[in-house]
Amino acid sequence: MREFKAKYNNGAIYNCMTKWSWNFASMKDCDLWLVLSGKGMLRVNGVDCKLSAGSVLVLIPGNRVHGSHDPKNPLKVAAIHFDFIGNPPLKDYLYSNLESAGFIGELMQQAIIASGNREQEDADFWLSAALRKILPPESHDIPGNYAEGIDKLCVRIINRPEQSYTVNGMARELCLCKDHFSRVFKGYKGVTPLDFVIGARIKQACALLLNSNMTASEISDQLGYSSVNFFCRQFKAVTGQTQAQYRKRL
Repeated sequence: MREFKAKYNNGAIYNCMTKWSWNFASMKDCDLWLVLSGKGMLRVNGVDCKLSAGSVLVLIPGNRVHGSHDPKNPLKVAAIHFDFIGNPPLKDYLYSNLESAGFIGELMQQAIIASGNREQEDADFWLSAALRKILPPESHDIPGNYAEGIDKLCVRIINRPEQSYTVNGMARELCLCKDHFSRVFKGYKGVTPLDFVIGARIKQACALLLNSNMTASEISDQLGYSSVNFFCRQFKAVTGQTQAQYRKRL
């Protein structure tokens, strides 16, 4: 488990106005962002991060940030400004998409409520709990240049899960052999490269089931699967449910 302390500064649940935009030439403190609903884009250090329900970002001082959203589907976000006390566990921003953001949202809400009640220690506690659920497993042997390359690769996979990804191809991008790349990736992200790709595809499938009337066959095609049967088996293996069961439950 990561050992760190976080100090809550301020935060709230924001319903972004129609003409909302967000610009920071350089972040002054850390920021935890969780998208509760809506669609948008956050460009961090020149990299586009698509925003939808479940998108989570941890920004750190120095990050250059520009945000915008779809006025017809405005963003609703939980956001907390904070500082890491001591040695920060991140060297750059973190961007991910959560299949279920409810638990993280509850932790953030508890931190916001505690701060409103002037209970600083409780606010720090709930914030730290949320961060520990979000941050990747600790690793002491991942060189910075590997981490940067893996982070950029993961952002692309999350944004374009339908593309074809192989371990050999991803390893070549980082100029690593297949086995070494797999060890470095799992040590940094806590999952194998292919499991990360599968997770990104299934999370996108869940979003499509929630926000569209697309059939399983249409979703399978959009996510780049070779057959709808393979997609259905993989979806059930990851979620424990069929697509019909998942959509009905929602």
